[in-house]
Amino acid sequence: MYQSVNPTDQAILHQFPTLNLNELEEKINLAKTSFLQWRDTSFAERARVINQFADHFERRKEELAKMISLEMGKPYGQAVGEVEKCVWLCRYTAEIAEEKLQPVSVDTDNHKEAHIWYQPIGGVLGVMPWNFPYWQALRFGIPALMAGNVVFLKPAPNVPRCGAFIEEIFQEVVPDLHLFQTVYLSNEAVSSLLENPFVQGVALTGSERAGAAVASKAASEIKKAVLELGGSDAFVVLEDADLQLAAEVGVQSRMNNSGQTCIAAKRFIVVESVAEEFIQQLKNNVIRLLVGDPLDPNTDIGPLAR
Repeated sequence: MYQSVNPTDQAILHQFPTLNLNELEEKINLAKTSFLQWRDTSFAERARVINQFADHFERRKEELAKMISLEMGKPYGQAVGEVEKCVWLCRYTAEIAEEKLQPVSVDTDNHKEAHIWYQPIGGVLGVMPWNFPYWQALRFGIPALMAGNVVFLKPAPNVPRCGAFIEEIFQEVVPDLHLFQTVYLSNEAVSSLLENPFVQGVALTGSERAGAAVASKAASEIKKAVLELGGSDAFVVLEDADLQLAAEVGVQSRMNNSGQTCIAAKRFIVVESVAEEFIQQLKNNVIRLLVGDPLDPNTDIGPLAR
């Protein structure tokens, strides 16, 4: 069971049953049928669909942003920003995909002709985290769709409704096709999906442990895998820095999304001669932050999702 629980007050918002293998097979069959049609569409038609999806997404911006705040506690203003960034992603990818996926001629030493062709491969699985529930799903899914593939999204267990929203909006745009399906899977079912011949690639953003498990399974099936496993980013302050600006940006970087981002400034490396003043500037910025209900427009830091 995937359960949506509001981290602000622990209220249960939504529940989604985990798919059994028969239900998963039904979704795979829907994706197969859709792929046979989608792979043959023109770039112009794919762009039309993605742009229409972006229009629907933008029209429902407030509703979509509120669900982020309710499911994982992101301050509402930042949640709106995530939705807007997703709209930009859709339109940008729709605009550039045809140019980027044109065949490429390659020079060879023996004066023979060589070409690279970009062809859709089938189903692609995304195993995505909770900290940016729309952005993480769409930054993987939209390029895959523009390349002619179809998409399965396994959302994080605590943001299932956000994942459902994406599928719902795609169904509004193309009701006769199942281009983007959100699948609520156990770890065993993820393995089963990767074993299916129709699924030819997987993208994962998450922990090293999850990445190692998915990459190992993909490798055993000789399938493509793309992993993003976080980081520990350094924020470096040198002697000639504008310390007030550095402190402002440092706090923004560390506290954005209540500190729950892979690119947050996690280590501050400061030249000793300016360290004392920088630390004081940092404190001045931190004490001004307001902790509270993520739906309150004055809130800077909401509840931790986990």
